[in-house]
Amino acid sequence: MDGSMTSVREGILDLVADFIENPARAAATAGRGPRWCVGLACFGVAGLSLYLSQSLVRLSPLNPASLLLACVWQAAAGVFMASLLHLLAEWSGGRGRVGSVFVLFGMSQLVWALALPMAVLAAFWRAALPAYWICVTVLAFSALYLRARSLRDHYGFAMGKAWLLVLFPYLAGLLLLMAALALLAIGLVSAVRLSF
Repeated sequence: MDGSMTSVREGILDLVADFIENPARAAATAGRGPRWCVGLACFGVAGLSLYLSQSLVRLSPLNPASLLLACVWQAAAGVFMASLLHLLAEWSGGRGRVGSVFVLFGMSQLVWALALPMAVLAAFWRAALPAYWICVTVLAFSALYLRARSLRDHYGFAMGKAWLLVLFPYLAGLLLLMAALALLAIGLVSAVRLSF
């Protein structure tokens, strides 16, 4: 039993190392075997890191229920985004497995662990708070880049097409929000006009 756990641990570490050093090999091996637990663990670590960093800069109180919710939210968002982007990639002519995309997206979220050192600095030295926000912005774009790279390597797309696929859900959500706000504004103006 101990030998099999050691080989599982080494396999997981090899997969994460490949994701950093050789993304094409990581994309090829992410789909082999029951790797979904690796993706789930990566999303959990990302949720934990993001929650702790926000708690350190006092954006959210430290609460075990909120921590669990943050980890579950990261995993649920990961499942949704992996599924949605897998469908978009398949419709765009790519061939791959959604489980592999989930694992690769989970590993791309590991960059959020880098927010913790900056949050510790900002917690003890308030002048570092703007640097924390710059760090969070850089990490958000890094996570998006790693998702695009994962789609490129897994489906064999060009980087531009991978970026387009990664950004599409966010742009579509923004357009829907703007349309809803426009309809709300039109409704409010109409209501005010009718009342006078």
